[in-house]
Amino acid sequence: MLRLRRLWSRWKYVGIIVAVCTLGIALLYRPYIVPSASMENTLSPGDHIFVRRYFSRSFQPGEVVAYSPPRNPDAVFIGRIVGLPGDHIRIIGKRLYRNGVEQNEPYAVHKSTDTIDFRDNFPGPPPLNLPDSDWLDLLRRKKAGDDLWIPPERYFLLGDNRDDALDSRYIGFLEPGNIVGIPLLGLRF
Repeated sequence: MLRLRRLWSRWKYVGIIVAVCTLGIALLYRPYIVPSASMENTLSPGDHIFVRRYFSRSFQPGEVVAYSPPRNPDAVFIGRIVGLPGDHIRIIGKRLYRNGVEQNEPYAVHKSTDTIDFRDNFPGPPPLNLPDSDWLDLLRRKKAGDDLWIPPERYFLLGDNRDDALDSRYIGFLEPGNIVGIPLLGLRF
């Protein structure tokens, strides 16, 4: 009987440790299902991924983030940060230029041979059906010559599937508060 009590007291601590670790993981990571084809070939629609919740930090160009669009805070999308505060962004013939330098983007996919000025030569003439008129006004004010200037504390992101992504070209700059977290791309379930 005494042995059983000692064994129980030891396992009780293991149970507490497991419960604390499980709670910690649940607070730091959240599962999501990739909702769209905007990140093909990096992520496919329907992929189940974990997202490490965002806590104040700075980002680097090329980093993949989970975000909520400014006009739809309940939705969560995945995109790649391509522009930091103060950068100048431009797309010419489907090629991204940051601060006048063409970017090497092996992850970028173009599945369409059609050219749409606003999408493929950004910031070109905006489409008539741009969903956010505030973004359209800001887009006109933030042009620096043929480039788009990213204001302080804002990011510019694109989907890897550049022809089929609802990204900063259409929804505007991303504020740090819209970033939900960092997807763990190697952990899919």
